[in-house]
Amino acid sequence: MKSFQQTHYKFQESEIKHGQRLGNFRHTRMLRRAILAHYNKNDYKDLPAYLGNMPTDELIAEAGVRLHGMEFIPASVSLKGAVVALSGHFFGSTQQKVGDKTRKRVSEGKAPSKVPYPYVDSEKGITLDNRTRKLIAESFDCLSRGSGYTLMAEFLNHKGFPTSTGRAWDKDTVRTFLQNPIHAGFYQSFDQKNRQKNTRGDIYLYPAKFAGSPVVSLEKWKQCNPVEKAEAE
Repeated sequence: MKSFQQTHYKFQESEIKHGQRLGNFRHTRMLRRAILAHYNKNDYKDLPAYLGNMPTDELIAEAGVRLHGMEFIPASVSLKGAVVALSGHFFGSTQQKVGDKTRKRVSEGKAPSKVPYPYVDSEKGITLDNRTRKLIAESFDCLSRGSGYTLMAEFLNHKGFPTSTGRAWDKDTVRTFLQNPIHAGFYQSFDQKNRQKNTRGDIYLYPAKFAGSPVVSLEKWKQCNPVEKAEAE
């Protein structure tokens, strides 16, 4: 009888630790399942179609992991040079272990991989059309006045502004969207070294190169997102 070894990829982090690092437990679970569905041919009945159809490299980047042998390990980020702490956030040049190409992109103010939706990359930097810029600015204005993410989802759906997958917004997708510091002019990464229970750890922000100005200021971005505000205090 011929024997064979079954291929089985796995994550180094537990689902709980991974969710803490990314800040969204349900989305983290779906990302992990989508990745394993590709590599181990697992069949998850509750896997959203948009994740099942997403290219594996995009799934891996969004999950903040990299493949090492047959394990998905955290895509570690380290800082070199002076790093300045400001209200719980850290600024500095970033050196990622994924290679020289990524380090060069980050040093130039470019996204380490894909430019976040709905921004578009150009020679002068990332840019945004005026209508979308106005909608995002209005969303932050509403949040600053006390509106919640459910209302923001209804607002964007009413305006006919789709998600990156073309679907309707809900409170989870709009929370993830508006918590992205790209709207304030920064890319982000997380560090587990100083992470405490039920937190994502220190948030590292490094400047994004914009063709114009960011939609909102960093202070307004933190003010409008309770999770970011809590981590900054």
